[in-house]
Amino acid sequence: MPSRPSWATAAWLHGEAVGCGMVLAAALSQRLGLVDAAFVARVQRLVAAAGLPVQAPPMPLARWFDLMRVDKKAEGGEIRFVLIDGPGKACMRAAPDALVAEVIAHTARQLSAVTACTRRRSWRRAGWGRTAW
Repeated sequence: MPSRPSWATAAWLHGEAVGCGMVLAAALSQRLGLVDAAFVARVQRLVAAAGLPVQAPPMPLARWFDLMRVDKKAEGGEIRFVLIDGPGKACMRAAPDALVAEVIAHTARQLSAVTACTRRRSWRRAGWGRTAW
């Protein structure tokens, strides 16, 4: 039987983290007025259809910010994000910490049911069976 996918544990492959990050970036882009809700929903569906996680592992917000502040895109302690400025267009800019925190919290609440359903379907297709969360 194949092993569980890495996103089912604490360690993720780079591509899995990128997939989840795309969903969070789309949600933050929407909150900043760069894209609409339909675009965000499309990104979520595409990432989930690829079998990638669309919800990041739960962590305290302080830990999220600690990790983002040491990211290669951070400059002078300011967190910078690659955001979507429309289909096929990206931009890099900062966003208020409070807004980032809201997006993380909102995305976790809204996507938990979708993620669980997608994981179960992906696991059955891959032969992992019904693993309880």
